[in-house]
Amino acid sequence: MNYYLVYPQRKSLILRSAALCFLGLFMILLALSSGYAQRKTFVTFKGVETPFKLKYGETVIEKGVYDFEISVTEVGSQAIFYLTPKKGKKAFCDVIGERDAAAYGTVFLMTLSENPKIPKKPSLTFKIHPEEKAMVYILETGKQSLYPYEILKFHFNYELEAPELPK
Repeated sequence: MNYYLVYPQRKSLILRSAALCFLGLFMILLALSSGYAQRKTFVTFKGVETPFKLKYGETVIEKGVYDFEISVTEVGSQAIFYLTPKKGKKAFCDVIGERDAAAYGTVFLMTLSENPKIPKKPSLTFKIHPEEKAMVYILETGKQSLYPYEILKFHFNYELEAPELPK
């Protein structure tokens, strides 16, 4: 015997509860995913000069002046930083930052806040390792930023161009 013919309201009740469960699950997933993997610009450094031809993976960045955009993605309680070299609106690659946990040598925030060597605002410097042909951009997030007291390193390989000989 077909119960849906005898009790038509039972079929509509089952469909309504299934639709509400699906809608509820969809709303929960939508609420969780909206802030889960969005990248936000943290800081942009304009007019950064690269002294060498840089390589990151298969991407080659010619010697010149670029804008370096640092963006961040929050995954749970962890922040992942990316460096994106740009020329105009063209982005070349995304380099993931590596945290330097032992950079300041202490974990006490009061000691860090009084340290005059730590900048107030984000700063970008670089270091060259000639034996490895590597160049590292170092980002200090500073004391007064959204992510204070972080030091991140972005690694590139570089190529030296041979100088042209006179004829």
